[in-house]
Amino acid sequence: MRCAVQRNLHQPASRRWQHLYCCVLLLLLFPALSSIAEPGAPYGEQLLRSGQQWADAHLPGEGVAAEPEVGAGVEAAYKGYLEQLEVLQRRGGPYAVGLSETLGAMAALQRQRGDLQGAESLYARALHIQRINEGLRSEGQLELLRRLIELARDGQDLGALDDRYAYLYFLQGGAQPPRNRQALAVQLEYLRWQREALRLGVGAGRGQRRLLELLELNDRLLEGTAAGTPAALPPASRWPLFESQLRNLYLLQDSLPPVLDDPGMRVARRFDLQADNELANERQRLEQQRRSGLARGRKLLQDAITSMPVDAPERRAARLALADWYQWHGQTRRATEIYSALVRELVAANDTATLAAWFAEPLELPDNGAFWQPLAPGEVASAPISLGFKVDERGRVRELASLAVPEAAEEVETRLRRVLADTRFRPRFDRAGVPRASQLERSYEWLPLRRSRWP
Repeated sequence: MRCAVQRNLHQPASRRWQHLYCCVLLLLLFPALSSIAEPGAPYGEQLLRSGQQWADAHLPGEGVAAEPEVGAGVEAAYKGYLEQLEVLQRRGGPYAVGLSETLGAMAALQRQRGDLQGAESLYARALHIQRINEGLRSEGQLELLRRLIELARDGQDLGALDDRYAYLYFLQGGAQPPRNRQALAVQLEYLRWQREALRLGVGAGRGQRRLLELLELNDRLLEGTAAGTPAALPPASRWPLFESQLRNLYLLQDSLPPVLDDPGMRVARRFDLQADNELANERQRLEQQRRSGLARGRKLLQDAITSMPVDAPERRAARLALADWYQWHGQTRRATEIYSALVRELVAANDTATLAAWFAEPLELPDNGAFWQPLAPGEVASAPISLGFKVDERGRVRELASLAVPEAAEEVETRLRRVLADTRFRPRFDRAGVPRASQLERSYEWLPLRRSRWP
């Protein structure tokens, strides 16, 4: 800019001042425009407040095999089932009635003995017999398939887990609108698994396609359950499908992370858009959808809001989600308008519990677990780092300082601080609906990154 001013020294003074004014104005506006265009940091992906977790991810302790309790009773029971199996096969052949139940009981005992491979073989055989006897989509397979899913989690076999969730989804009608509550629960579970698979990096090389298919599938389920359709759902039952798609859109907005230069600073996004390259085409489709992601999330939540009764608690939750969506994208004014209205409504309704949960203190966004995945066996988080900082009225981090950094966490401190500085917060609000700055001290951990395997 100094050179430009020097080149214009011979211009009239008024022209020089106009030029300087325009340059200063652009410099002031450009950072603001950039912050609006770019979403916040993917909170929960690597930066995590100590002890925080969400139900969207596979929680620690689920699918973990119990300690084997092998005793004389277990051995005797297994021997009895084995004799029963032989009798059934002699009388009725390889697909005799009752075989699948006996095999399932034997598999449960094998799992209890710690023989996961043996249990899997028995469950798989029982499932095959059930399918032959009752049909390809028989609901009698569901319980056996659930046991196989648990075994895949026990053994950390993510490929098998992916296949079994796909088959569970097939049994409940696939992408067809849910025919009952059980089918809806399975469809929501399948959508949740797809996000978990993305966070875990399951299926190297097809993560982009998985996300694109996930977005399309969730859209079809929302369309197929809307009011006026044969499979229309009540607003409260349909709200989890909106929540699912919102989490998918958060993943979409961060699906093409910026390339980092050597010091780890943000630089421009780069894309290989060769038309004959399938992966590049998928990447281009993601980028096209990402460009309209803000508007798409807004429409999704506005549709949810208008589809619900005025007094429905899910409607209020949808409005909060819309405000958080704006806030995460830097649309602070729009977010604040919704937050303030919600505060006033909660105060008028004397709903102090919800008011405190939503607005008593600043909250890192997004607060829905879209980016978080618990540690897998063998993975470790950093030791907690204690930080002091201010969250201003706009939900931005200011005056960040390290208070206590364990020696084992020193190497990740800089990265953790940088991501926290980019994290958007829902600010604290007083009872009048006015946002207030807050001085905080919180402990955060740094998690290993797995999602980088899938874009």
